Amino acid sequence: MAGNTADDGGFDFIIVGGGTSGLVLANRLTEDPHNSVLVLEAGTDRLKDPKITTPGLLTQLYNDPQYDWSFDTVPQVNLYGKRVSHSRGRVVGGSSAINALALIYPPRSSIDAWELLGNQGWNWDILAPYYRKFYTFNPPSKETAEALNTGYIDISIQGKSGPIQTSFPEFHGPLGKAWPETFKNLKFPLTSDPLSGESSGGFSYLSTISPGNWERSHAGSAYYTHVAERSNLHLLTESLVERILLEKQSSGALAAKGVSFVHNGVQQVQTAKKEVSVTL
Repeated sequence: MAGNTADDGGFDFIIVGGGTSGLVLANRLTEDPHNSVLVLEAGTDRLKDPKITTPGLLTQLYNDPQYDWSFDTVPQVNLYGKRVSHSRGRVVGGSSAINALALIYPPRSSIDAWELLGNQGWNWDILAPYYRKFYTFNPPSKETAEALNTGYIDISIQGKSGPIQTSFPEFHGPLGKAWPETFKNLKFPLTSDPLSGESSGGFSYLSTISPGNWERSHAGSAYYTHVAERSNLHLLTESLVERILLEKQSSGALAAKGVSFVHNGVQQVQTAKKEVSVTL
């Protein structure tokens, strides 16, 4: 539930960031009614804001401090000192609430490289089931399938019951059809469904848009809205965390025990009985 103050009694878990990963984590943790969770989000709750819900208005979100952290890179030497904009969501739902709504997976080789670097268990075969778990594939109409050449889709590897809704737009122009055909004519045909992790060629990608109302589907609407009334879930917006409170253990290691944050101009401290999670 949303609130204006934190709980002096403490929470089991404190999650810093009510964005894409933070809300997924909060949703899963509060499935257990014995876990109390506090989510601290620096931005505001704009779940019903038409600029977010309407896919065609996404460009109005960028570099607006009400929605976007508006990060820039350092000056790029090879771009004659130019800084490159790096938008990140500053609202409930995080960057999933302001992104370009494209569901595009990395190749298998990129994910497997994580394990090759020494991160055991971080490979495509282990992570792929979770990629399918977070979304639901909604098939296109016959007309759209023909217009966008979606015959490449392998239903067996698509998400079937995840919270995030995906679809193909039911309005399309000549580019959607010409794009994959051009690659095919250049001898670079699409080799398989891109969601397999082993594909090359041109294709039209799925969008994170709910086909029922054609609104953006994101972490806020999919992972928070339907569980917002859980008594063990607390979301505090406009709460900027400034410091993680660390405590030295008998072993000499440091453990996160709470956070210091500013809410409505007031400095507050909140402790966690179990864990503090900082999410991106």
